[in-house]
Amino acid sequence: MPRIDPGMKSGKLVKWLKKVGDQVKKGEEIAIAEGEKTTFPIESPADGILAQILVEEGQEVPVLTPLAIVAEPGEEVAPPKVVPRVAEERIRASPAARRLAEQYGVDLSKVRGTGPGGRITREDVLRYLEERGAVVEEGPKILQEIELTGVRGTIARRLSESHREIPSVTIVMKADMSRALDLRRKMAEEDRRFSITALIVKAVAKALEEHRMLNSAVRDDRILVYEDINIGVAVSIPDGLVAPVIRRANEKSVLEISKEIEKLAEKARTAGLSPEDVMGGTFTVSNLGAEGVEIFTPIINPPQAAILGVGTIQNMPVLGESGSVEFRPMVHLCLVFDHRVVDGVPAARFLRRVVELLQTPENLV
Repeated sequence: MPRIDPGMKSGKLVKWLKKVGDQVKKGEEIAIAEGEKTTFPIESPADGILAQILVEEGQEVPVLTPLAIVAEPGEEVAPPKVVPRVAEERIRASPAARRLAEQYGVDLSKVRGTGPGGRITREDVLRYLEERGAVVEEGPKILQEIELTGVRGTIARRLSESHREIPSVTIVMKADMSRALDLRRKMAEEDRRFSITALIVKAVAKALEEHRMLNSAVRDDRILVYEDINIGVAVSIPDGLVAPVIRRANEKSVLEISKEIEKLAEKARTAGLSPEDVMGGTFTVSNLGAEGVEIFTPIINPPQAAILGVGTIQNMPVLGESGSVEFRPMVHLCLVFDHRVVDGVPAARFLRRVVELLQTPENLV
């Protein structure tokens, strides 16, 4: 099981594409696995015969666990060793079932599970209690129970870890997007279209060139300041959220970034992201403007040091040069940063630079 991400601890074998006895070639895809951020293919390390499968479909194992044996034709293969599994509880039961059992002192080993694979559900525990005449104080009726596994489980674990371990601070500034919108309309007339998200990604990347401490990560009590500026762009998918990465965004044009975001977003929606698409981010941009959100505080994507939340562009009253009140299209930019890495003043200077770049977009395009 390969480690495709520095923080990856285990992976699930989703499907075998070959069966025992099949010929395989070096580099040929023989299985599909699921990591913390995406699914990815497993390639054969050599030409030969798929002699033994050591990990069955649906099994989750620690990284670097042997998955199968590829042998020469006719080669004798020693019996497989016991494959370590990711620790799992002896009795399979849903979190709701466990809470109810704990509340009423029910021994789950005595409850018959009717869920998938004999898994004990909340309804199974209720039935057990009713059969024994227990009076159950019912809470709100549950419409659906969703297991925190797969991508959703990874999101829950990583964001909980971030919220628990990172001393984050939030600062907010507004940017006047008048010139940016005018430039966008003008370039669209020339059939040179770009998204506002792409413009913001470019502004962030250029600002990071001048404020490198925001382009960093914390690992093992060390701050790693990155040379490459790789901006992750948060994209909503049915199972949760992913952040495909625009690599070396500071070296790309706004038009190139816009096309790349569009391509990666489509791959995310169709479950077509590769491990390379989501690895190596050094900073993240999350834009909820399309949903009408004015301002929000995103959670830092560990081990990165910062994330920028972007709200919707809306007309707001501002004081004009003549002293009169004018309405201009403004956007709230919310920077959440790791206080272990930077303090408030350098973080504010970085955010102010992002605002300056967005208000003079000609310099970005």
